[in-house]
Amino acid sequence: ASLLIKYCNLIKGNSVEIGRSSGGSLYIIATLTPGKVYSIDIRPLKSVIEKRYEQPVANELFNKFSKFSSIEMITAKSEAIRINDTYDLLFIDGSHSLEKVILDVINYWSNLTTYAIFHDYHTIGVKSVVDIGVECGLFEILETAKTKQGGVKQDTTVVVKKLKDIGVFIPLIITRYPQYTLRIEPAEQINKI
Repeated sequence: ASLLIKYCNLIKGNSVEIGRSSGGSLYIIATLTPGKVYSIDIRPLKSVIEKRYEQPVANELFNKFSKFSSIEMITAKSEAIRINDTYDLLFIDGSHSLEKVILDVINYWSNLTTYAIFHDYHTIGVKSVVDIGVECGLFEILETAKTKQGGVKQDTTVVVKKLKDIGVFIPLIITRYPQYTLRIEPAEQINKI
């Protein structure tokens, strides 16, 4: 959480969170950033909180989120959404499969102005996408944070700074992963926010 806190304090505009679970990161982002927070997850926050916590605690947590007028809760698959605003921070913590992380980068990179934070870098999908992004010059790694995973300390959070537009990334992805070529084309039936 320390890297998320640090970079939330550095931005001056909007942010996008992909994968909110029970809202821990969302609370940090909404508390520390001045702009609108677009939070995307396939599950409604209220149902996740109600499953995870006893009723009095669940109500208290959900009431904390309802006080933020800057949060735009979006319940959908991240690949089905496009955010028309620009945003200074992109926090990617949705599905960690290679295909989903590729789609999140492709779909959300164009409107990003500055920083992206990839959570769960120790997973194959996230690590592969970050490594390709560095290789093609899409972004540079600014910082990493380590936590224990399976008793071993490893990089779990990576902060990158945007250097180039998505055009440098797509040809490398198509070359390395041709099975995803058809799936990364922009869909026509996209919900625009």
